[in-house]
Amino acid sequence: MAGRLPQMNSVLAATSQNARRMWFAWVLRSSACLHGLAGLFMLFVLVHALRGDWLMRTQFVVQNEWLVTVSWSSMLLSSLGLVCSFGILTFALNKQFRFILHWAWLIQLIGSSALALHYVIQMVLYPALMKYFVHMPTSALLSHINKWDDLLSHLATVFAPSCLAIGGFIYTAAMFYTPGFSRWLSWWSLLVWSLLLAGSVVVHWSLSTFSVLLGLTLACYVPWLWKAAKELMLSCSR
Repeated sequence: MAGRLPQMNSVLAATSQNARRMWFAWVLRSSACLHGLAGLFMLFVLVHALRGDWLMRTQFVVQNEWLVTVSWSSMLLSSLGLVCSFGILTFALNKQFRFILHWAWLIQLIGSSALALHYVIQMVLYPALMKYFVHMPTSALLSHINKWDDLLSHLATVFAPSCLAIGGFIYTAAMFYTPGFSRWLSWWSLLVWSLLLAGSVVVHWSLSTFSVLLGLTLACYVPWLWKAAKELMLSCSR
């Protein structure tokens, strides 16, 4: 009986670890779905709220306030999903890199928080300012809105993507040395963060190029995250 106890403990530990990995995979897939949904809202709704002259943007936001709010809410949820995803990868990747991965997660948290702040301001402050501008259009108010726009633009196109890319590179390095994750998935991760970092650099010269690179990043990131979840689930069955 005493000899069976260590064996039973090891079986229970393995079962617990597999259950945890299955839960990790579920969270990663949920995050991938959130990012896919947010990408659709960005493509079909928010692009009209962020592009064009102020008159066009104001009219669109005022006329579609509920839809714009839902769209920004989906973006906010996707940033939360990103934090959760990389929190999970912190414990799913090679534990020898756990210390540096905690720092990488902190960098990701800073970038995600910057995005969340951007989304909340766009969701709460901007509609109020635009409504006020429609009823009382003044040059002073327009100047105030432009200052907010410049600040948020740098936050969302330079600071946040740079933080996310730097953290992503650290996670990618750990992924290369983690059994259970395929080599090509690690190279795929490297491509995702390289595209994002390139976008945060070229935005200084071309906003359209940044938009293309951001779209490519999202198009690569969603299936990459889904595949990472699948490989986590496969590691449970081995």
